Amino acid sequence: MNQTLARAAVARVQAAGTVLVVAVALGLGALTDLGQEWLPQSSASLANSGASWAAVAFVLALLASSTIRAMVWGLLGLAGLVGGYYLTAISRHVPESPRSIQFWMLAAVIVGPLLGIAASWVRRGSPVTAALGAGAAAGLLGGESVYGLTAIASSTSSLYWTIQLAVAIALLIGLDAWRVREPAPIVLSVVTAGVVGALTVLVYLKG
Repeated sequence: MNQTLARAAVARVQAAGTVLVVAVALGLGALTDLGQEWLPQSSASLANSGASWAAVAFVLALLASSTIRAMVWGLLGLAGLVGGYYLTAISRHVPESPRSIQFWMLAAVIVGPLLGIAASWVRRGSPVTAALGAGAAAGLLGGESVYGLTAIASSTSSLYWTIQLAVAIALLIGLDAWRVREPAPIVLSVVTAGVVGALTVLVYLKG
């Protein structure tokens, strides 16, 4: 009986966590849309940053208690951000392309679980897998910031992209200090961040 009650309590906590993830993601997605009007020029890019959405989904997945749950929360987090953004835009009668909605939802379905795996590696993996997860998360943020500082520097705030790059570096250092610690895996995390960052820049340039 006690074990049954314990399992039921755990299931309720996990269900509540999932609901909270969706609620947070929807709310932040809505704020992203509103931020395009509210934010000053120096920080307006925050409302157009795909990597910032990925970072939110990664952090939400980092709180999950298992790899499967991290994948689900990564998916729900990213999909919730997309949904919150477009639902708010549509409610304000902002014209949105169905193709754009489909693209970002598909991206959420593909990238969300991968962010969940990376978060799970950081939280409970070996130093090597933690290094890969940390490098992937930091690389997404860093790569987008490099793209912002180069390809679209004339139309966006360099200050914002510089801050995002600093956040990416701080994230990598913090995750390495928390879960990696060993010299060789730390090097691996840096290399991973560089590779993911370069791929992110290429994807943005191709897009």
